[in-house]
Amino acid sequence: MNAGDTFLTPTINDHLWMVISEPSLDPSLVVVCFLSWQPHHDQACVVEAGEHPFVVHSTCVNYSGAELVQDSILERLKADGKLRVRQPLSAELLSRIRSSAENADIPTKCYAVLRAQGFVG
Repeated sequence: MNAGDTFLTPTINDHLWMVISEPSLDPSLVVVCFLSWQPHHDQACVVEAGEHPFVVHSTCVNYSGAELVQDSILERLKADGKLRVRQPLSAELLSRIRSSAENADIPTKCYAVLRAQGFVG
């Protein structure tokens, strides 16, 4: 998969997931998902309707639920029909999601990958 790719995993949940790390630099991908905006969710990056076709109302990036996933696992799920690719993030939105991770409640292992790739300090 590529940075900014988005996907659904209907057998797991109905949230849109996205790759925010750079796969060419590390095959352990940092993936995060969108959650409908709620006041108790991390507000580090709020995305509004129209910023991505999947987003129809105020939405938060769920940094606390970020995962490290091997690219090979995502590719296998895609080949098996268990992962459905959706429209990628725009370059601007990907950049904002990456930079907002610096002030988010993101797992240390995910932050370390983003830091090593130069997306956070």
